[in-house]
Amino acid sequence: MLEAIGQTLALDERKLGFSPNAGGDSVLGVRLREMASSGDIAGFTPGTVLQLTEAAWVIARQAAMQLSIGQDAEPRVRLPRHEPSFAYPTHDIGYRLAKKTRQILGIYDDAPIASVRMLIEDEFALPLVQQKMNQRFAGATIANGHARGIVVNETGMNANVWVRRMTLCHELGHLLWDPDDRLQRVMVDQYADIEQSDRDLRRDLPEIRANAFAVAFLAPPDAVRDIAKVGRDPIAIVEDVMTAFGISATAAKHHVRNITGLDTLSSRHPHLPNPDDSWVAMENLTLDYFPVHSTNLSRRGKFAWCVAKLFEMGKITLDTAASQLGSPAGEVTAESLARVLELRGG
Repeated sequence: MLEAIGQTLALDERKLGFSPNAGGDSVLGVRLREMASSGDIAGFTPGTVLQLTEAAWVIARQAAMQLSIGQDAEPRVRLPRHEPSFAYPTHDIGYRLAKKTRQILGIYDDAPIASVRMLIEDEFALPLVQQKMNQRFAGATIANGHARGIVVNETGMNANVWVRRMTLCHELGHLLWDPDDRLQRVMVDQYADIEQSDRDLRRDLPEIRANAFAVAFLAPPDAVRDIAKVGRDPIAIVEDVMTAFGISATAAKHHVRNITGLDTLSSRHPHLPNPDDSWVAMENLTLDYFPVHSTNLSRRGKFAWCVAKLFEMGKITLDTAASQLGSPAGEVTAESLARVLELRGG
């Protein structure tokens, strides 16, 4: 019971009764309460606070587990230094940071990113929590102590995996590049913000830069220009960009217009493509085929891999593994944990 309470309140349940605040981040708690009581964010309720608080616990615990695992859980690339500049034109800085991030990862400019989730969790070793939240919210970044991570909402527009990829890259842009004084303990982004053009100057500069980063990271401007050179009509170019790089219709329309000057916004086009099963599988594989069905969505993915890896290493028991996954002890077996490892390649 104490373990469950600690997890819900983003406290380290191992320190309950031994440490003031049980290792919790008091600044995070204050910020969440302020956001819930201010009324500035429509739909931000006490239920949202509980969801983000549990996500904060997952983020901090995953970071701790990765340290315990060691080399197998370390980032495959070094995290970059934060970039303090938001100078005009801010979208150009976002494009530059997107190009730099691709270079860090060794991804060519014309190559699509197969799975943003795997890139975040494995290449950068950043905790990523998937939740079912109020449909207004797209995603968030959370700092819990020294651990930082991303929360993405599975409901609302993110049900379309191409929209979710944009959301993930937007939050990644904040987490990788925003300076510490810009990153609050929790930043929540709404769909209305993420779906805006990076040339819309009515918005906060960090949001403009994060939007520019996201769309240019997924669909590099030079690659978009190359697609446009074939001379087809603007909407055909939008379709090609969507299917080549896995970005949403709204993002592709804005991006093609911004990069090429072509008119992609003057008329509605209801028959633009949707992601096929291959895109869905690449982003959802470890979630949809998770072997312990009672485990909450927020604890699947790399978090569950860390739990399974610690069990394989003999560092935790089955009972502890079940507690971390939030599942009944009888449903978590050595075989199911082995399957969790297999889903991520061991």
